[in-house]
Amino acid sequence: MQRNLMAILRGVKPHEVAAIGDALIGAGISQIEVPLNSPQALDSIAILADKLAGKAQIGAGTVLYCDEVKAVHAAGGQFIVSANCDVEEIKLTKQLG
Repeated sequence: MQRNLMAILRGVKPHEVAAIGDALIGAGISQIEVPLNSPQALDSIAILADKLAGKAQIGAGTVLYCDEVKAVHAAGGQFIVSANCDVEEIKLTKQLG
């Protein structure tokens, strides 16, 4: 069963995300956000994006700058959540898909 929920993995460390990701998929949760203020967030995003490819959408939260948008994209992230409204950040996010 798919659930219309997004899991936010705040404060989770990279060595923990694979098991958490598997548990979330097992529970029907396929949208997973890793806030960039979490420890080694880009590493966690890369691990989840690789392990859950085709099973989940992985993205980042607390994205504030265009260089962070690029880093999330490079790590395999598919979406961002931002607490601000920066026009250049929005344009770049749309450009990167």
